[in-house]
Amino acid sequence: MEVEGGHPHAETEIPGTLGPGSGVMAGAVREILANVPRQRGDVSPKVRSALRDLYGLKTNPARLIRALRAYYATVVTEAGRHIAPQCEVLKGSGAEHYLMLWPEGSRIRSDIARRCRLFAEVAFSSTGPCDLFRDLYQAVFPGAMRHANGEYYTPGWVADLVLDRAGFSGGTSPRLLDPSCGSGVFLVHAAHRLKSEGADPLDTIFGFDINPLAVPAARVNLLACLGARARRRRKIPNVFLQDCILGGADGTYAGKDRWFEFVVGNPPWVLWDNLPDDYREQTAALWRRYGLFNLPHTQGRLGGGKKDLAMLFTYAAADRYLAPGGRMAFVINQGIVQSARAGAGFRRFKIGASGDDLCVTRFDDLSALSLFDASARPGVIVFTKGRQTRYPVLYTVWSRGKKSGGLSCVEKLARPVASDRLDAPWEIVDSSNAAPRAVPDPSYTAHTGAYSGGANGVFWIEVLRDNGVTARIRNMNLVGKRQVEEKTATIETRLIYPLLRWRDVGRWRAEPGQHILLVQEPISRKPVPEAVLRANFPRTHSYLKNFEDILLTRKSGVVRELMQRTSFFAMFGVGEYTVCPWKVVWRRMVKEFTAAVVGKASVGGEAKPIVPQETLTFITCNDEAEAHYLCAVLNSPQATAKARSFAVPGGKSFGTPGMLGYFSIQRYDRRDPVHRELADLSRSAHECVRRGAGTASLPAIETRISQVVGAHAVLS
Repeated sequence: MEVEGGHPHAETEIPGTLGPGSGVMAGAVREILANVPRQRGDVSPKVRSALRDLYGLKTNPARLIRALRAYYATVVTEAGRHIAPQCEVLKGSGAEHYLMLWPEGSRIRSDIARRCRLFAEVAFSSTGPCDLFRDLYQAVFPGAMRHANGEYYTPGWVADLVLDRAGFSGGTSPRLLDPSCGSGVFLVHAAHRLKSEGADPLDTIFGFDINPLAVPAARVNLLACLGARARRRRKIPNVFLQDCILGGADGTYAGKDRWFEFVVGNPPWVLWDNLPDDYREQTAALWRRYGLFNLPHTQGRLGGGKKDLAMLFTYAAADRYLAPGGRMAFVINQGIVQSARAGAGFRRFKIGASGDDLCVTRFDDLSALSLFDASARPGVIVFTKGRQTRYPVLYTVWSRGKKSGGLSCVEKLARPVASDRLDAPWEIVDSSNAAPRAVPDPSYTAHTGAYSGGANGVFWIEVLRDNGVTARIRNMNLVGKRQVEEKTATIETRLIYPLLRWRDVGRWRAEPGQHILLVQEPISRKPVPEAVLRANFPRTHSYLKNFEDILLTRKSGVVRELMQRTSFFAMFGVGEYTVCPWKVVWRRMVKEFTAAVVGKASVGGEAKPIVPQETLTFITCNDEAEAHYLCAVLNSPQATAKARSFAVPGGKSFGTPGMLGYFSIQRYDRRDPVHRELADLSRSAHECVRRGAGTASLPAIETRISQVVGAHAVLS
């Protein structure tokens, strides 16, 4: 809670007095639960676990959640009555019905009303912006529950940074909207800027939220900005229950003037895959209308569909509420500007096919600050509506001192990594290295490994005994998110291949640890017809029939689509490239390239190509020398530096096949002495790692690789 010059113990007193550890909350929830009807609710396992850890969960989680919401709504209402007794803060918020769950004449509710005087003490003694309910909300509702709804509380200094970047100074009383206002941190900080100018701080400040609990909380926080004047105010602050994407709800904003000179905020961060099915259906047309689903079908399958709801929210808010020439500043996931496929439509910066342009004026990268949680990578993007983006864009990278904890920033520049594609991922460069770059001319194509669609426990196998034509196998039933029954069987070895898992790959090292059952025809990229499998590989067919029900219920859309057209044992991501003898392979979702060369391994007395799993990326090669040449280039510091300039290190897009499309690597030529030297250096590096004890010479080999790559134009 940010209280500048306010109540000295407010930050600890409010959660302690009214939070989960207090007797008053425990008693209140028990009373409310007695009036909550039996109900079914779709509560995720993660939220259920978080509620159990915090509250013990001796009741239905859906009922408990409703009781918690009723309790929180009561606290906000009573706080509002102490701060602005003539203002009906709950009216039209959508949260009114929660108060009806209290038993008549409840003494605990009277006790809550008395304790809520503390909020007024904080409000009337504060000299700066404060969020009265942040700490209590975070204490009552566990993080898993908040994050499932895309809720991340914004620190006060970030709210000020957003307002600064938008150019909102408070003068001339411009209209400002936060369309996902939560408890109102951006509204409160904006109101204090207006207050310092002597204007009524609430007349031109507007907020929307889809959460009925957020609406009254933001209203009370805005009323607190008035100090003692709030006691005489009757007018409800301009905060409304409204879905910015789909439109209104009960109590919706119905103002005649929908345009705002400033639109700011922190929109919900929820991936498309995690949205409720009905909301996906309701918003599908808008995703397409705004050009956010503009990828070819196969690219959407391979990660391009990992859309963040914040992208749709941003475009909808700009389209519906941002005035022509107006300024928007939003906190978004930094990966949106650097994800190879998922953010491509967003980076068009145009509202649909024929709508207004959005001119990006700058971006603040806050990803190193761990503002929300370890995995969140926030950034602040700033638009002006009605002009085209001109590159390069000012890109500010923020960091925090390890000892002092102080903030510092470095100014860089951002531009599309491919100059002929404005929707390409951004590469981040120093201002001294901002010369226009050539269009990439990729000589190599990368692929992902074989994808079972969530049935690794069926297709991944351990060979217990290799009999030549047949093998005794046991499925690796405990791998993956979906565990299956353990089966031991004898099957034909012809369909068994060496399996290379993510864990089997390191820098200069790749050794298959298990095997995979590959019932696909690489040329057609379809599974072996079931009739053919039954006739020619009856043991394998019998083994797979044990798991038919499990395979048919796989959740992967791309695998389900393939099954519907072919057989129940279909897999995705298998082609001629999968069984190519020589490959250079590396891990996805890492911070640097960890490439290695793989060839064949023996199964049933036959040398077979090694098959990578889907979390690995690989390039097929004509021979061993070409594979080692490519491995040396990819493991060079130059390759990692280039990748980091336009992909998030450790992010889902780092190391993907699409990333290679922005590399120009010279095609291997055995006549070129530079290429031959790099291949030899890679062989030596692999041998060093294989020997283990001889790795002392590895740094010298890697230094030489860096020198050769840096001195010659093998990579650009």
